Amino acid sequence: MDGKRRIARHQQYAALYFGAQLEADKREYFLGSAKVDIDSLSFDPFFSRDIHHQNSERLLSSYELTGCLQFESSHHIPAVIDENDLAEALSRAGSTYDMAQGRDHTQWPMLSFTAQSQVECLRGKHRIDAARAYLRPGLRWWVVDFYSKSK
Repeated sequence: MDGKRRIARHQQYAALYFGAQLEADKREYFLGSAKVDIDSLSFDPFFSRDIHHQNSERLLSSYELTGCLQFESSHHIPAVIDENDLAEALSRAGSTYDMAQGRDHTQWPMLSFTAQSQVECLRGKHRIDAARAYLRPGLRWWVVDFYSKSK
């Protein structure tokens, strides 16, 4: 076996380890999922990419053909949140962690957040930019998967 293949195989073992650790961390920090008004979603400029309007336009064209498919799990937006902020939002919605952690998307609560407790999204900036242009009032929400900031 030549040296390049040996290195590639070692890289694959490292990737498998990293992937397994990432999944374990996601399970440990996961708090639940909920529908969130898109105006409550924020994107830290340090961690998120700048808006590239070509990407937003491509997504908008897709939405116009097929709709947004907000419940599709691959379209969920991961976000970090203080557990107290999430608990307050769940309480205002008359909901519980059990409902947010359930697999039945019809039970996921619709959450609202104050300006002081906006949801810090980890990705999905272009998706939400296109959704702002596409979604009508009353349907301007997205499914967010919440992860604890502090565990």
